[in-house]
Amino acid sequence: MAVKMWRRATGLVLRAGFGFALLSLGAQPAHAQSGDRSSVASDIVIAQGETVHNVACVACSVYVHGTVNGNIAVVMGNVEVTGTVNQKVAIVLGDLKLQQGGTIQGDVAQVGGDTELDGGTIEGRKARVPMGPIIFAMMMPLLFLALFIWFIVWIVRRSTGPRYPYPPPPPPPGVR
Repeated sequence: MAVKMWRRATGLVLRAGFGFALLSLGAQPAHAQSGDRSSVASDIVIAQGETVHNVACVACSVYVHGTVNGNIAVVMGNVEVTGTVNQKVAIVLGDLKLQQGGTIQGDVAQVGGDTELDGGTIEGRKARVPMGPIIFAMMMPLLFLALFIWFIVWIVRRSTGPRYPYPPPPPPPGVR
C-alpha cells in the first residue's frame, strides 16, 4: 500500500514539474522588453538590418548579423558576431567568434570555450576563465568521493580479510 502511494505521489510530482517546465519555457519575464529575444535549445539569428535589445539563450547559439543594443547571455552555446553588440556579452561553456566587421562595444566575460577574433573588435574589457580549472573544479568532488570509497574498502578488507595474503609458511622440521 505504501509503495503504491509513493509511486502515485512521485508520478504526480514528476508530471507537475514537467508541466511547469513546459509552461515556463514559453513564458517571458514580466520585465522583458518587446525587443528582447530568448530561447532554449533553438538558435537565435539577428538578421542584417534588424535591431533587438537583450538576448538570452540556453543550450543554443546566437548569430548577430544586425545590432544588439542590450546584453547577450549564452549558456552552453556559441556567439558569432558580424554585426554590432552595444553592451556586454557573457558566455558560459561556449565559444565566441568575431568575424570581419563584428564589434562588441561592451565587456566580454567568458567561462570555458575559445575566442576567435577574425577581424572583429572588442572595445571593452575581456575576462576569460579557461576550461581546465572548470573541469578540475567539477572533478574535485568526484576525486574526494573516490578516495573516501577507497578508504572504506581498505578498512573493510583490513578488518575482515586474511592477515597474510599467502598461506603461512610450513613449520620448522621436527615441530608438529
